Amino acid sequence: MVWNFSFVFALAWLCLVLSLGAISLLWYLIQRGAAARVASLFYLVPPVTALEAWVLFDETLLALQVFGIVLTAMGVALINRVTPVVAR
Repeated sequence: MVWNFSFVFALAWLCLVLSLGAISLLWYLIQRGAAARVASLFYLVPPVTALEAWVLFDETLLALQVFGIVLTAMGVALINRVTPVVAR
């Protein structure tokens, strides 16, 4: 292992931003809303990763994959939609 600026920067990014930042954001979202809504966001991780790979690494997306991405996004949108409060 060679300790240089690139390695230290990548290690700091992984430890601070991705680990501590992501957990802090998760706790913030749980405090602000229902846990089910926050948990539903985890279903978006694979589709977003596939889209990032398509954009950044020129990977192909099949029609079935695009259908799955759309279906997953629609499911998460249904869970996270804001329903109006009906006054009685």
